[in-house]
Amino acid sequence: MKSRYRAEAISVCDAGLSNYLSKAHKKRVSSGILTGILIGGISTGGLYIYQRVTGSSLDSLVSILPLFFGAISGAGYGILTSEKNDSQSTSDFNSVCDELEAEEEQDYAHSMYDCKTGKEYIANTEEEHNDYAALGYVHDMNECDGGN
Repeated sequence: MKSRYRAEAISVCDAGLSNYLSKAHKKRVSSGILTGILIGGISTGGLYIYQRVTGSSLDSLVSILPLFFGAISGAGYGILTSEKNDSQSTSDFNSVCDELEAEEEQDYAHSMYDCKTGKEYIANTEEEHNDYAALGYVHDMNECDGGN
């Protein structure tokens, strides 16, 4: 994963699933509104062309009603369907975040040494690192008293 995308994915994972789903819901509602405005705009344009071609005159309020109803119906559609893809979005979120967590654990692994015995231990997580450090283990044997 490229570093820019990795950093963005880490940020999304850190914010949590509810934040991720909330943004997806807002995006779906916005998309519905924009679709409704587009369809309403096309309908309004059709009425305008009809008026020009036939020479009829409609009230200006009637001419913009399709635009208004398009935006309202698009928003309603977006709201009603905003949770439509939650199960897939949740699955995608968990998959990416679990992968990042596994990479982070793998990247974290490093050696620590017991100064008394010289035995090497591998700290795979920050928690393991802190446990070993509390026992007096160090990253390099040269850090031990006397440089064992």
